[in-house]
Amino acid sequence: MRRSSLLTLPALLATSLAALWDVRASSPEEDFARETQAAKKAFDAGHYPEAIDRLQTCITLANRRFRDAVIAALPKPPVQFVAIPPAEPQQSNTANPMAAALTAVVGMPVEQRWRAIDGSASLRVRVLPNNPAARPLARAIASVDPESETRDVLELGPALALLERREKDLLVRVLVGESHVVEFHAMGVEESAITGMLDAQFARRIAAVLGP
Repeated sequence: MRRSSLLTLPALLATSLAALWDVRASSPEEDFARETQAAKKAFDAGHYPEAIDRLQTCITLANRRFRDAVIAALPKPPVQFVAIPPAEPQQSNTANPMAAALTAVVGMPVEQRWRAIDGSASLRVRVLPNNPAARPLARAIASVDPESETRDVLELGPALALLERREKDLLVRVLVGESHVVEFHAMGVEESAITGMLDAQFARRIAAVLGP
């Protein structure tokens, strides 16, 4: 009997690990659907804190997918640059679930950083959906002096961008639609390398992710 138990132990462990793997391997769509259904069930039962917690998990899942879609839409960095992996969105465990859910809105900024292999230059991109900075940027673009040596307007198909040459760095802010901003902040990078990254295809890709 003892020999039989020992023989079946690996099989039991394999079965348990397989079951655990199946749970972990569920798709984001399945996870989102499961959490929304659980949130509705908790809400209908009057278990509102649980409903809020489930919805907070949905927001975390949506933010993760949103971040991945945004980063996939970004242009390729200059040659000899490597990406610095972005931080994983974390579900907040504050004492106030409602406050945590409100701070985890889908409009949260998404950031991607690159650095030169030799450490001589860096590039940071920030995507700011539904950001109040969009209106001032639109006004700044409209008021650029064509004779300016420090500012230029870039036409990127459906989007416009403001390029600002500063003493030690370069800043390009792209206006996407009427309410979204994408910032490219470069240090030690040639202007031609940055402008070469930005074109109408990029503008269309990021606009498709951010929406109107």
